[in-house]
Amino acid sequence: VLPGYLPMRGVLQVVAVHQLDDVLRVHRTLEQIHRGRLGVRAPSARRQPVRHQSARGRLCEDRDEDDVEELVPVGLDHSYHSEELGFYVWARLADKFWLSRNGGSWSKLPIPGSIYNIQDQDKQVLRGTSSEDLAAALSRCRVDALAFDGIEQLFFPVYDVSPDAKVLLMNWRTYEQWSKSLLTFAPELLFEIWIMGLFGGGMQALPYHAVSLPVVNWFQGGALKKALTTGGPPICQVYHGVIAQFHAATNTRRIATRWFSDIGHFPLNQKEYDSFHQQVKDRVPKQNLFEWDMRKHTFEDLCAFLEIDPCPRSGKMHRARNNFIFQRDFPYTFAASVPVMLAVHWLNWKLLGALLSICPRCRRKPREK
Repeated sequence: VLPGYLPMRGVLQVVAVHQLDDVLRVHRTLEQIHRGRLGVRAPSARRQPVRHQSARGRLCEDRDEDDVEELVPVGLDHSYHSEELGFYVWARLADKFWLSRNGGSWSKLPIPGSIYNIQDQDKQVLRGTSSEDLAAALSRCRVDALAFDGIEQLFFPVYDVSPDAKVLLMNWRTYEQWSKSLLTFAPELLFEIWIMGLFGGGMQALPYHAVSLPVVNWFQGGALKKALTTGGPPICQVYHGVIAQFHAATNTRRIATRWFSDIGHFPLNQKEYDSFHQQVKDRVPKQNLFEWDMRKHTFEDLCAFLEIDPCPRSGKMHRARNNFIFQRDFPYTFAASVPVMLAVHWLNWKLLGALLSICPRCRRKPREK
């Protein structure tokens, strides 16, 4: 791969879009048992740093050797779900792709994907991104482990630039079980998006984030810049303050659009379901592949596969939350945001009333007695 870059050497988890609870269980386990075990060392100091500019600063840039030694994680701290991949890595690649085709105009970027705008934007980005650029992006953000929940078609390109990566294949469900689970999970996810959109949408009515983000970031000692330049901590593991606010401001463009941009995998029958899993098994050496079954496999099995001895945990993994995870996993952050969001809704209402009062025709006429 690209000289001077170290591609991802961690754990790749192949999952279906609805298996978020499985993903969270395995990834939190990886955090617990791998810290300090499977680190990615910094590349040679002789390489020339490569910097990429974004609208909000430099994203996951390479730094000088002394700085890298302080920032490069020594364990699987950067265990990514599709959310983190979009948040830290893929959004930057997508921006680079589209800006190169529209003359560098941010205002001409494609409208993000959604349930009302299903398109193939990320499929185009994938076709237009070289393996060298993909490897460099993963390396700069120090991605240690990655779950392909809702972005399954990215597995093979990422695996091709990740030599010796361990793979957990989540094929323990039958197609019928997978389909039933998907039909259960999808409405729950859409309901969550709708509720949180209503609750937090007031911040999008006016550029409140543009004003408040720099202030909050300053109070937190530049935490946002540090996160964007180092690719972490992953938002599903650490979610507070300016990181939570930046996520709220950008999650549609950086994260949710990935799920509607034709890089997922939704098999229509048993044959397509089995075919995808078989492709993974054909590509990955047997010693690097674990067909994981949530019903029977344990911490000990995972430790043995990853050559972790002694194993710090035992027994089966507990079931993880599958919806409203940010609100339930980080209740203090959510509680702190509630009065702010309510105040913003109140302020928007007052501003709208003041605006309408300017128009004579919009004023309510007094009732005649």
